[in-house]
Amino acid sequence: EGIPVIIGTGMTEDVLEKARIHQAKGLVAAVTSDPDNLYIVLTASEMRPDLKIIARASEEDAIPKLLRAGAHQVLSPYHFIGHRIVQLLLRPNVLDFIDTAFGTERLDIEIGEVRVPETSALAGKSLGDSDIREKTGVLVLALKRATGSIDFNPPPEAVIEPGDFLIAIGSADHLQKLESLASS
Repeated sequence: EGIPVIIGTGMTEDVLEKARIHQAKGLVAAVTSDPDNLYIVLTASEMRPDLKIIARASEEDAIPKLLRAGAHQVLSPYHFIGHRIVQLLLRPNVLDFIDTAFGTERLDIEIGEVRVPETSALAGKSLGDSDIREKTGVLVLALKRATGSIDFNPPPEAVIEPGDFLIAIGSADHLQKLESLASS
């Protein structure tokens, strides 16, 4: 099908080299064994200390070890499912909304992020003055500031600064329009 495949384990430098780790934007260590994921993360982070690494953990006690080995984020499917079960009991209407918006029935809705470059026409404008919703159809959920702070549900008077990320919800086409608007 034209998809490149490498047969091997990500625990070896040779296989990671074949997978072009030095050109990679990120790495996901998501095999079923926590020790194997730990070894993959350790090997990859030694080869590319700047590489963004996401790891999967089955056991809670593996999470701090994976983070110390070089993972930027560690996700536990059991923790996620447990959280979802509790939310289903406590907030069933919220989960119905999320499933409707992002489930199999509505594959056209996404949450995306768009960086605002120095040269952007949006830089220095308030959200209200930028007319983002009218021009693109997206709803801005948050501004992730260049400083790292996040402004959730920013007011219309919030000023968009160069280097900020706009976190928005909309269709893929609408998010593409936002990207074009931010880069103009």
